[in-house]
Amino acid sequence: WLSFATASTLTETLRRIPSVRPLPFANVVQELQSAGIDPHQASWTPAVATEPLGQWLKADRVLLGAIGKKNDYKIANIILQAQTPPTPTKGTQIWLAARVVDINNDQTLGKAYVEGHIDNIFNLQQELLIQLSNALNLDAHQTTRSHMSETSLKVYQYTAEAEQHILTLPTLTTEKQQSRTLKRAIKAVERALKRNPESAMAHTLQGTLYGIQNQPKSATQAFETAIEKDPGFRTPHYGLVGLALQQEDLPQAVRMLETITQIAPYDDDAFHLQGTVYR
Repeated sequence: WLSFATASTLTETLRRIPSVRPLPFANVVQELQSAGIDPHQASWTPAVATEPLGQWLKADRVLLGAIGKKNDYKIANIILQAQTPPTPTKGTQIWLAARVVDINNDQTLGKAYVEGHIDNIFNLQQELLIQLSNALNLDAHQTTRSHMSETSLKVYQYTAEAEQHILTLPTLTTEKQQSRTLKRAIKAVERALKRNPESAMAHTLQGTLYGIQNQPKSATQAFETAIEKDPGFRTPHYGLVGLALQQEDLPQAVRMLETITQIAPYDDDAFHLQGTVYR
């Protein structure tokens, strides 16, 4: 798993590869705690974390990684278990390091390291996956085909800002705070769409905001537009599920959940919700 500024886009890319299962962070924390491992220390002790995670998932191999700034090369050394940390090149702002481990014998099957400018982070992520393709038993072209469409860091920042405002809304206690935060979220989405009208994430967040404002028709249209831009993106499908449940249209909710389980066979939440709707 990789940390801030990488997880949502890289995990989405990995999720689209059928043989790879990205693990939700909350599940990682729960499993590590039950195994007596401090989650805050797990990324620094990947060999310790590998066995319980692999056994829990019944996986053959686990991918462990991190992202850091130019002054954090010692962390890359820990992830890669190299004799010496990588030597930074001039102009490097960020690095990404990852290692694939066989959980049966704790042997390293593959390592990858990339570095560059923050504005190039999406291409760096793709390069990292290509380097690891052999260790993950993947066709390098498969990782390219599975690549998420978002490539603009600025658009990513705008959508992340909007998402944070949306997540904050339920915690606000006054109407004035809610109104101000909602306006900020709307503005961030508008900026994202202005820079990249093809951004599925921006259209998805726009649908979420329409839903919050009790505009189901506009929300549906925005979610459907997001799906048109990126059919493999789960989040707008979940948006349509939520709208269907609000309108008590259970058949539509089931249809959308079936679509999610087709594009994301490992999505446990979709199967659980599907069972709830059937019940």
